[in-house]
Amino acid sequence: DIARQLAGFEHPLLRRVSFIDSYQGPAIPPDKRSLTFRATIGAADRTLTDEDLQTFRQAIVRFAEGLDLTLRTTPTTQAGQDPPP
Repeated sequence: DIARQLAGFEHPLLRRVSFIDSYQGPAIPPDKRSLTFRATIGAADRTLTDEDLQTFRQAIVRFAEGLDLTLRTTPTTQAGQDPPP
């Protein structure tokens, strides 16, 4: 199962991966489902930087793609900017 596969992801900043939800409906192709997971990251010795976040995101995306998972993305904001309308 996918949760077990994601549990194999290792990264120095990763603290926990949690399954949130599963969805099948009109916005998702009939042979697919949308799964939501939350990755909790942190460092005990420092505040994370934007570079830390980018590096982590790239690593987990590569890992998921290696499992043949397709990631749906939403626009993200830069620090200090308002989210898109």
